Amino acid sequence: MEVEIKGFFAVPKLAVASLIDASATAKQIGGYLVLARFTDRTGVFSNAGKSAISKYLGISDGAAGEVLNALKRIEISNVNEAGGARLMSKNLILDPKDWPEEDSEKVMWIVNDFNTSHGDRVWLPNGIVDGSRKFTFPLQRLISCRNDAHARALLLLYSEHDEGQVGGVRPFSTSYQSYSTTRKATVGDFSIYEAGAKEDYTFNDSFADKIMGGIPDSRAAQKVLERLESEGFIYRSITVLDGPADSAEAEAIYCLDKKSTCDSTIGASDDTLSSEVNAVATICGCSCSDSSGRFYTRYPVLLPQDYPVHVAAIFRLRFKIRDEYNFIVSKGLDRMTAGQIQAREWIAAAAETAEDERQVKVIGLPEPAALPTGIKQALPKGEDNLSLAAGSSDGLRSMPEQLKKLIVTVGGPLSPYSVNFPVGDWSQSSADNITF
Repeated sequence: MEVEIKGFFAVPKLAVASLIDASATAKQIGGYLVLARFTDRTGVFSNAGKSAISKYLGISDGAAGEVLNALKRIEISNVNEAGGARLMSKNLILDPKDWPEEDSEKVMWIVNDFNTSHGDRVWLPNGIVDGSRKFTFPLQRLISCRNDAHARALLLLYSEHDEGQVGGVRPFSTSYQSYSTTRKATVGDFSIYEAGAKEDYTFNDSFADKIMGGIPDSRAAQKVLERLESEGFIYRSITVLDGPADSAEAEAIYCLDKKSTCDSTIGASDDTLSSEVNAVATICGCSCSDSSGRFYTRYPVLLPQDYPVHVAAIFRLRFKIRDEYNFIVSKGLDRMTAGQIQAREWIAAAAETAEDERQVKVIGLPEPAALPTGIKQALPKGEDNLSLAAGSSDGLRSMPEQLKKLIVTVGGPLSPYSVNFPVGDWSQSSADNITF
């Protein structure tokens, strides 16, 4: 499940870019996050040092000292993007004695903010350092992956997180799993689609290169993300978008489901809608779940008929900021909540229509055609559709397979219902199997 611990800190985007460009190791990235986590409200003066790095990274004091020395040598990669009164140095971190301010005497390290604005910072939850009761020392777990690519990937995912736009990590600038969609039915003013997952992830080339240290290998980058998921740092959100996932303008409409190879219960929450959409899809004869209501690679999608349909599995971060004092995050959460509420209103309207009419047009069935003689004689004059009355679902099960494929809707089991369907180009022999 998501780990929501109050409290957050920020690091300059310039610092993230510099760590990536310098091919920083997992220990160096972790050490930098520890220093930044324990800064004061300015985000500059840190009370953490060698002992804190040793504790949270699970390394010796000597190794922690090496981390600090390495971080001192890293400089921002693009000085032209920084400026202002605090740009006393291009270094990522500084000794307090090198910082010409009185407050520096009270701290252990200076985390250079390069005078960046709030919008030019990456916001992270305290939990990524502190951990939680069920997820202790996350940075130690990250280092245990024994590949610096995992730390680079996680840092980049945090830098591309946008709660308000997509409810997670921006897919167009990182990676996502595509879903193909096929329209299955219409219910009143709404359409129902089936979305099927594609096996390989789609990568932004720059993102994949940065993960792999400049080596363009999307297959290896996918394995890195899969490992981060199996370790519990990220999970996938099956999201309905208003545009293609590779578009910078695409925004989330609602979340269908959450999937994780680390935590099978992560999708069992009240802010996912796959089961509610599938209830309507089931009425229409196009359920996507198994007999136990589980979803694997297929999902039902419901949208107003004039909406374009785009579905992708985007990445979400397990340690998230859920703090009402962070305005950017709070505003984003409000927008995502509003999207889920609107989607539930659509689902309720579609369900009411389906229940009332019990008649849905199924996409892809043959148009009504000339009826075989035996059936035509049994229909009221001028009818183009055939209605069969049955007393229980057993009657439906005993019908010929060709007839079953044309069925549109049925009523509840073991209760009287009508089966309505368009009649296609049947052979006379199949029609003879139907009795009235």
